[in-house]
Amino acid sequence: MSENEVLDFDITERTLTVKISGQEYVLHEASEEAAAAWRTASAECAEYDADGKVKRIRGIGRVQAVLVAACLTQESKPVSAATVGKWPSRVVKPLFEKVKEISDLNEVPETAEDLVKQIGKLQAKLDELNSDPN
Repeated sequence: MSENEVLDFDITERTLTVKISGQEYVLHEASEEAAAAWRTASAECAEYDADGKVKRIRGIGRVQAVLVAACLTQESKPVSAATVGKWPSRVVKPLFEKVKEISDLNEVPETAEDLVKQIGKLQAKLDELNSDPN
């Protein structure tokens, strides 16, 4: 960073009005706390082997409700993850995708090198699956 460089952020919250079964809600962009809770919930779903490789993913389905509930209000009151969890997936999934979009949480590789690493990991997993007789 150069000596004269200035980082200037507008922290005006991004929001979106949402209607579900005729009721009005507000979808807020994720705070850093909400984003961290979602990332933590996602990471906790992974089980690792002795080499630190992911060997199993469990409970990943609940993480969408974690993020949506952290970002959804009705009449300025938070909507619980239990409530969100009872809604159909066809409702929760688009809310999840929208909150990631307005919160800049669509975390994708930034560089060609990142993509090459990701492709290498995916290829290794594919090779492992293809070599497994079961």
